[in-house]
Amino acid sequence: MVDDGKKRIEKNSVKDNNSNRKVEDSMAREFLEEVNRSASQLKKEFTLTIPRTEIEKKLEEKARLYQPNLRLQGFRRGKVPLEVVQAQFKSELEGEVIREVTQKEVAGKMQSEKLRPVGQPVVQKMDFPEGKDLTLGFEVEIFPEVDLSDLENLTVEATAGELEYPEFQEEESIRQLLKNRGKYELKKDQTVENGDMVVYTIQSTNTKTRKKTPKQKERLVVSPDRPSDILEVTREVLGKKAGDRLVFKRRYPRDHARKPWAGKEMEHQLELEKVFELRERELNEAFFAEMGVRNRGELKERMKEEYRQERDQFLQNRKMELILDDICRRKEFPVPRSLMDESVSKARMQVQKIKNDGGEDRDRKILEVYRDIHRSIKKAFIINTLKAEKKIRADEKKMDEKIRELAERQNIPFGQFKKLLAGNPQYLDQVRTDVENELIRDYLLTAVKVREVQS
Repeated sequence: MVDDGKKRIEKNSVKDNNSNRKVEDSMAREFLEEVNRSASQLKKEFTLTIPRTEIEKKLEEKARLYQPNLRLQGFRRGKVPLEVVQAQFKSELEGEVIREVTQKEVAGKMQSEKLRPVGQPVVQKMDFPEGKDLTLGFEVEIFPEVDLSDLENLTVEATAGELEYPEFQEEESIRQLLKNRGKYELKKDQTVENGDMVVYTIQSTNTKTRKKTPKQKERLVVSPDRPSDILEVTREVLGKKAGDRLVFKRRYPRDHARKPWAGKEMEHQLELEKVFELRERELNEAFFAEMGVRNRGELKERMKEEYRQERDQFLQNRKMELILDDICRRKEFPVPRSLMDESVSKARMQVQKIKNDGGEDRDRKILEVYRDIHRSIKKAFIINTLKAEKKIRADEKKMDEKIRELAERQNIPFGQFKKLLAGNPQYLDQVRTDVENELIRDYLLTAVKVREVQS
């Protein structure tokens, strides 16, 4: 599909101007300007000429297509003369034909030029004067070329601190296990504290339209770090008791997860119903039986084995990240502006928080946010290039191995778990991505040497 409206062009111009205005800090602004200058080489412009005879032929074909079912005053159904159809619906037929021909010609041009577009091509100019050929000018942003031909000669240096992993602590590990296996029980005094779980009913009202949402019962584990659809709900419920009714307002960003609230000011009415506190388990025979061990010694050995697996997994993933970071530093290639703009837009709340907090290092922190975004996009291109060049994909055997591993963790039979995944395409795609990322990691750890050095 081709975007063919002038509005799209004007909208992009406005967006670019706004994005520049939003970046007020010098280092961050200079960084984004440099990234955008580099991205300009990924913009390709083309001009196509489509003969008028071809357009007219398509117009006649389109008119004949509609003619059998067309009914106009003075004519029986299907008996409207072709020239009347063409004259009566000239603008509609012409618009439909031009759209179809444009899409076909643009797709053909990109295929012949072997271009890989990042998004939809944007029509910048379209001239179709009476009696003349159609002239079409369009622009497309393409994926960068990433040269990874010399990876096998690469050595990455890592300090001991970068590959550091904490030692196994038996007492702390068991204490954390007992906490994680804890159960929520009804709290006696029903006063909300951090770590408690509250059950509440909520009804929300749009302050502008006064439209109310249906009442819903929800639950929340109270923690400042725990995400919630209701902004800063923790500060409202802390110290309150079951039975308390709370009324407060929030202004939500346009990209908020709960769509009816996005971009609106909402008034929330909460009624706290119950408060539960987390009770840690005791290390006794009942707990051992639940864990499938006979005593503390067996539990310790199992936990040490799990620790070793987690440590090895961490170190492998850490080495892969160090390798990717090093490749990012060594390999210079432009990042598509559309992807950068999209990610910068998503980070605007994080940037705004840094600005609101103030401080002398504000500019440096904002710059680091944009550098992280730029680095993440580069890493994605490096990974995708490796997948294509090394033909890395999650085949059926690898998928089954991963599904079996996940099934065992959740104590679900393999066949049953695989069937569940088949009915959830989104989760299945995530499993496939995880498998392919593990294959990428294995390739990088084989191809690239990681040498530990003194810090």
